[in-house]
Order: sequence, then structure tokens, then C-alpha cells
Amino acid sequence: MKIKGVNLGNWLVLEKWMSPALFDGTTAEDEYYLPTQLSPEVYEARIKIHRSEYITERDFATIKRIGLNTVGRSFWISEDAAMQDWEAVTALF
Repeated sequence: MKIKGVNLGNWLVLEKWMSPALFDGTTAEDEYYLPTQLSPEVYEARIKIHRSEYITERDFATIKRIGLNTVGRSFWISEDAAMQDWEAVTALF
């Protein structure tokens, strides 16, 4: 099988330059430091919105429709919830 894919940067591992609003009010440059500079409530609210809106099932349907069969992901993510999300994503292909 020929691999044809796309990287979904900033989806599972935040990158400030791609979504600067997530980092408003902080000097954090990445997801590792972001929660250390926000209250837990603010951090969780920002992440929840980002994870639900940044990349959606519609995006995966489009990826599949245009003939791509691989999505790059960061191996940095290893928490159970993130892995469950990843298993749901792989089921789309």
C-alpha cells in the first residue's frame, strides 16, 4: 500500500505559533508549560474547546475523501484519554 498522508500539527500537541490565543496571558511556549501558568479551570476550558473544534470528524472525512490514508501524530501524547481518542481516529480509516 502506498502511504499518502498529512500531519495534523497543533491538534494533539499544541504549538503556540499555530494557536496563539490558547496561550494568551502566559509566557508559555508549549503545552508542557501552559498548564503551569493558567488556573486548572481556564486550562481545561481552553483545551476542551481546542480538542473539540480544531480537528473534527468532518476533517477526517475530508482527508479520506481526497484519498489520503495516513495521519501523522505526535508520540509525545501517551495519556489514556488521548490514546482512546487516537483509537477512535484510526477507526475512521
